[in-house]
Parts: sequence; structure tokens; C-alpha cells
Amino acid sequence: MKRKRWIWIGGWGLPPAWLREKLEARLPEWDHFVIPPVRNWEALFRAANADRCGGYSLGARLLLHQSDAVTAANRASFPVLLAPFLPPEPDSGERGRRHETGFRKIQDLLSPNPAKALALFCKVAGLHGAASAHPPYPLEELAWGLRFLQQPPSPVEIPPHWSVWLGENDPLIDTPAFTARHPSVNTVPGAGHDAGTLLDAFVTEAGSPEQS
Repeated sequence: MKRKRWIWIGGWGLPPAWLREKLEARLPEWDHFVIPPVRNWEALFRAANADRCGGYSLGARLLLHQSDAVTAANRASFPVLLAPFLPPEPDSGERGRRHETGFRKIQDLLSPNPAKALALFCKVAGLHGAASAHPPYPLEELAWGLRFLQQPPSPVEIPPHWSVWLGENDPLIDTPAFTARHPSVNTVPGAGHDAGTLLDAFVTEAGSPEQS
């Protein structure tokens, strides 16, 4: 039987191989194709002609941002979103100010010292050992993604067949506020922003999805 393909959109500043390794370790019966979160992600997404789809962090937010188009293209695919990053609400107080300051520092570092900017982001996100010494995709795309991350989110509705997973202690996401707006999401106790922990919870809950 021909192996089926699962396309994923990765997180900001992370090499696609970082996520692919975690996926292959937990869902080995699928072929996983990970694309970076870049401006032409929709064209890459469609060209992959995959059987299922998912996103992590910025990649998950991009899928939510275009949920109508994703649903139309993948009606039976049951998309999986891991840690969809949405910035804090404008009235989120000290937490929102810390986010704004942290992302401003990352943005200021990105052009003169990309490696330092990537390391700072991974430190803020709690992704130890994930930082790349070199930009994993073009610098102009990293700059675009960083600007997108800082934009106030448009109101989103999570389609009923989408599976969303958040870490209880995610340093980038206000999980209580997110789950208050979207009670259908799955909160993983003790988890942060790391994709592997969220994938472990998804596989445990859903079982290893079959190819059929």
C-alpha cells in the first residue's frame, strides 16, 4: 500500500527538519513533509497534494488565518494544530508588555545578528537546543513571519473537525484566555511550547492515525 503524506507548516525560525524528526518518531506510518512558514506557504501547501495537514506555532496560526481555504482543500483531513501562536490581547497587562518587549528585541537583532535573534526566540519559547546557527530559511521571510506574529489576531473560529493542542504552561500563548474563547481545544498539563510534548498527547488521545 502506498504510504500517505502529511503536510505540516513549521514554526518561526525553526528548521523544518526539527519538526520532521519529532513527527517521524511519533507517527512513523506516515510520510511527513514540513514546509517553513513563508509568504508563499499556500502555494507550497497546495502543491504537496497531501492526505492530511497540520501546523505548529506560526504554521498553526497561518492555517487558522486561512481556515476556510484549508477546509475547502482538505475537507476530510482533520487538521491538527500544535501551539497556534496568537499574541496577547491588547488589555492583557504585564504579560502583553513582556511579549511586546521580547519580540521587539528579537526583531532588532534579526538583521544584524540572525543567530542571536533565533537563540533569543528559542530561549523565550523554552525550546532548548532548537536554535539554528544559521537562518533556516531566507532572512526576508523570517522578518515577514516576525511581523505577522506581532499583528493583532483577527477573530478566528476553529472548525469543529480541527484538533488543537496547547501546553498548559506555554510561555508564548495565554492558554487560559485561548481555551476560554475556544473550549474545544485540548490543554496538555505541564506542557510548554515544545511540539514533541504536544504530539505525545495527541497520539495518546487520538491513537496513531491510520493511513486508510
